[in-house]
Amino acid sequence: MKAEEKEFRRFYSDFRNDIYRKASEEEVPLEDSFTDTVLLNFEDTEIIEGYFLSPHRKKQLGIKVNAYNFSYTGDERDTLELFVSAYKGHQDITTLPKTEIDAYFKRLQNFLKRCFEGYYVNLEEAQPVYDLAIQLYESRGIIRKIRFFILSDSTVKTEKIPDHEENEITYQYNVWDIKRIYGLISSGIRSEPIEIDFYQDTGKMLPFLCPDDDNPVYTSYQLIMPGDTLVKIYDTYGPRVLERNVRSFLQVRGKVNKGIKDTILENPEMFLAYNNGLSATAEDVTVTEYEGQKCISRIKNFQIVNGAQTTATIHYTCNKFKDEVDLSFLHVPVKLTVLHNTEDLDEFVPEISRCANTQNKIDAADFSSNNPFLVELDSVSKRIRAPAVGGSQMETYWYFERVRGQYDDRRNREGTTPARKKIFDRQYPKTQKFTKPDIAIFEHLYECRPYDVSLGRQKNYIRFLDRIKEKDNILPPDEEYFRDLVAKAVIHRQTYSIVRKELKGSGYWANIVAYTVSLLFSLTGHKINLRKIWNEQDLRPELKDELSELIHEVREVITNPPGGRNVTEWCKKEECWQVLLKSGITLSHDLSDALVSDSTEENERDDYGKYDYILSLPPEIWSVIADWSREKGYLMPEERNTAGIMRTAGRKNRKPSEKELENAVSVIKKAEFNGFDVDRMIRELTPESPDMSEEPDISDEVNSSLNSQKNPSPEFTDTEKAILFILHNNRGSASLKTVSYELQYMSHNDESGMFKGIPVSVREIKKEFLRGKLDLIRKGFIEKKMTAGKLSLSKDGKEYCQSQAEEGDSVSGTA
Repeated sequence: MKAEEKEFRRFYSDFRNDIYRKASEEEVPLEDSFTDTVLLNFEDTEIIEGYFLSPHRKKQLGIKVNAYNFSYTGDERDTLELFVSAYKGHQDITTLPKTEIDAYFKRLQNFLKRCFEGYYVNLEEAQPVYDLAIQLYESRGIIRKIRFFILSDSTVKTEKIPDHEENEITYQYNVWDIKRIYGLISSGIRSEPIEIDFYQDTGKMLPFLCPDDDNPVYTSYQLIMPGDTLVKIYDTYGPRVLERNVRSFLQVRGKVNKGIKDTILENPEMFLAYNNGLSATAEDVTVTEYEGQKCISRIKNFQIVNGAQTTATIHYTCNKFKDEVDLSFLHVPVKLTVLHNTEDLDEFVPEISRCANTQNKIDAADFSSNNPFLVELDSVSKRIRAPAVGGSQMETYWYFERVRGQYDDRRNREGTTPARKKIFDRQYPKTQKFTKPDIAIFEHLYECRPYDVSLGRQKNYIRFLDRIKEKDNILPPDEEYFRDLVAKAVIHRQTYSIVRKELKGSGYWANIVAYTVSLLFSLTGHKINLRKIWNEQDLRPELKDELSELIHEVREVITNPPGGRNVTEWCKKEECWQVLLKSGITLSHDLSDALVSDSTEENERDDYGKYDYILSLPPEIWSVIADWSREKGYLMPEERNTAGIMRTAGRKNRKPSEKELENAVSVIKKAEFNGFDVDRMIRELTPESPDMSEEPDISDEVNSSLNSQKNPSPEFTDTEKAILFILHNNRGSASLKTVSYELQYMSHNDESGMFKGIPVSVREIKKEFLRGKLDLIRKGFIEKKMTAGKLSLSKDGKEYCQSQAEEGDSVSGTA
């Protein structure tokens, strides 16, 4: 059984146990426990905005539903999501046949039809499904999109279920089987170091030669590795053993690879003489006496840093020509280096490649493969699945090819049969592959540097590397960065597609695309909603129409340089960009649906000031109100739905719409009028903030500062001072992400010494940020409420920062 299959089965067992445990603890049916667990993961990963459990089944009517959610477009609640669970709970993994899939969708359809006809009159108001039923009845003629979901703990054969439209409603069908759920839940798991037990895994140990010189930096081992051992290692771990290589398998294209392949097939006994072998690193080795010789029996974190072509070509040839390869005579020389300080690897590995590599040419992009920024981006890309769109039931990946040739190598390794190749191609479409130079293009166009992009892929990439060189350890790419990057890729590639279609026979495509994309970002004030593009994996129609017009206007400007200059060279000049900006080109379409809100943060805070009380309520209060109402019957279903919306918004730090806030005010007033004591319930939900009181760094000193409202000289840690400094320099408000990143930057670049107490490690910085944020909130210098994940200075905080600025203290100025 393959390691991946073992991991999946292990997950299934743990997941099943978690469902049983949750059901027992919460005293709910197993199916409800399953539904809640899956949808909570959906909500956390923003597949859905929220959900409401509404288990209901009438076998004789052929209806079933487990949960639902309504979504808004503006003020219109026009999208419905209905969930049905096909929960089996078997000890062994089962398969859900297509007939059952069709039956589950039919039950949802029957339920929907009956609700449109007034099914709510047959239900008790206390039933959770009643709220759904009456809202569906009242939403007839408003709903424009319905998404059906089947949630299953079985496996299914993924088939594309096309959308269809009926009575001006678009219907979408989604199947989430246990493998798909596994992929979602386990998406944050990172790979562990490679540990090879040679005797256990291959039945062999590796004799070695080692100089007895007590080198303080490293220990070097000279090995002869049997070909079948190397093939088995690559079979088991694949490209993971090449993570520190400056390039992965460049495919059997150049002379070197073809020569390796020919030697394996025709003269395997000469391989040791002809081939330069491998250079590898490890964190540690275990040396064992075996048959009178010292041998390496175990290696921890084995990495091939030079010789990827050799490794992958041997593996490829042995799989491609199984009947023609004799590995019994094939041996590979290996130089294994064990560094005594593993922190030196990032500097050490590229030097091995630079000094030892005499094979195919390695360009500038390849030599940067181990840049920590790119390594982290590679890791993130392997965890994030793109949403399934267009009726597909399979999420896909955007494949970041950090090392050149990596994509084709993996496709050959995993696609050993036509069927497996097809599966790989569906999961990793080649249209969704991008490389290091691609990243430089996407980012420079977003930064409005089309002139850099026009320099060519390698030169542009080198400029990009120079720009991130000092930031790679300070601004590590996270999941949000990756999603935004993909959205920028979608914009670039779809613009290219439009240019290719509409400017047939015209030249300068790459330049037109570059300048058009940058101009679009500039004209929209960088307000294009990247998250919406990620979620839809597509551009809005009005955005495509705008691009279709812009490309002609841009072409007219950039292909007519002053003084009859060469167009290609002209496009490499920043002057070309300035001329385009002054050309008077404007947007001709309403792009409001494709943009994020253009309200300033200050205006947003002013507009929502009247809702401060509502926004300050803990999310849990809304759940209590909904339960109380269901029991007492004082609120209408629509009002209970508002309570659920506010609960979800609070849990996710999402800013509710003004309409939602208006509804929330009405709910609170009505609840209080009917005897619900909001203040008392808040005290019960947050008794003395026990979690905060347990913090070791939050002590009586903080409480005393709370009691002293006019403390003339409050005491702050350096981290707290830095947080205030950042907010002050961002006009009083900044996102959590911005504050976190700037703290990381300041910890490494504080030449003034004003914030020397900030920790150095990212992990410790995040801990201190959390403590400091809570402390400043308690001291009254940061507002208690957060709007869309932002921190804002309170009135006292602004006054304090201003006073320090006037005195020239460390909370103002330039870091």
